[in-house]
Amino acid sequence: MKNNMKKLCGLLTLVTSLFLVGCDSNDDTGSVSVMSVSPAEQYVQDIATIEGTGLDQVQYVFVGQIEATFTVDGNTLSFEVPTAAKLGENVVTLAMKNNYRVTTEIGVLKKPIPAIYTVSTSAAGPGNNVTITGEFLEYSPQVTVGGVNATVVSSSTSELVFTVPTVPNKTLPVDIEITTTFGTITSTTIFYASENLIQNGNFELGTGDNFDSWGKWNGGAGITLASASDSYAGRTAKIVGANNNPWSTQFVSNAAATTPGVKYLVVMSYRAESTNALMRFSTNASGGASYGPDFNFGLQWQQITWEFTANSDATRVALDMGKTGETMFIDNIALVAQ
Repeated sequence: MKNNMKKLCGLLTLVTSLFLVGCDSNDDTGSVSVMSVSPAEQYVQDIATIEGTGLDQVQYVFVGQIEATFTVDGNTLSFEVPTAAKLGENVVTLAMKNNYRVTTEIGVLKKPIPAIYTVSTSAAGPGNNVTITGEFLEYSPQVTVGGVNATVVSSSTSELVFTVPTVPNKTLPVDIEITTTFGTITSTTIFYASENLIQNGNFELGTGDNFDSWGKWNGGAGITLASASDSYAGRTAKIVGANNNPWSTQFVSNAAATTPGVKYLVVMSYRAESTNALMRFSTNASGGASYGPDFNFGLQWQQITWEFTANSDATRVALDMGKTGETMFIDNIALVAQ
């Protein structure tokens, strides 16, 4: 009986001790309150602030389920909205010791870092305008071409127009860089700040299935205007090959002024509905034709280049697209001196 009483007293002592420890820990955690969150909506990677009391006791901050870095200065807690936070309304949790939690809310926004989708055209000389389509292009944009500042003519969320400046070397491709309030993006498109010797290389001039300054020399019925959903930017040519000789479907530019012995580069954007599609470049000139290799098409828009040496003072660029019966799309054709 005495032994049982001793065990009971020991158990009561242990329970009492645990209770007292819990009370002491709770007493160590003072009240934490949130008075305001500013701003109510914030971009990822940007700073939001909480005004309140007892914020020096905060050990962790979570936005949704994602931990955020933070600092505390008196009654102000500043935290960075995590990159991985979900967009929309999020619960912000302030975590203190002893599982003490205080919550509030914040709206998380996608940061409007600029994006470039298309550049039209592939080459343009100083003083000419170039159109870029993309996303978030309206926030005080600044443009450089080959590191040289360019004049922004207009900008909106999805389109920006700039004037090409004079760059040190016109025979090399240059980067187009856009910087806004929220970030910088560099185009991956091949672009020359040099005169495009091909007329209407972006096909914007013309009506219906006709393209100014271009001739349908063979297989003309298969050369039409692409639908808006299939286009690269603006008007795009759609070509269905004749499934015969390369020249059985032939789309040819007007003659461009060239200098015999000088190298020239053709740049073109293209894609197809099948990877079986083939095409080649060739020239039509009084000094004789030049022929490029067969190019395979991809399913996504990409650029190809072909270099040739002029043999006369006027040269037409021909697109020989009749070797297969596949459907192809072309746009943004440029011819520049090297």
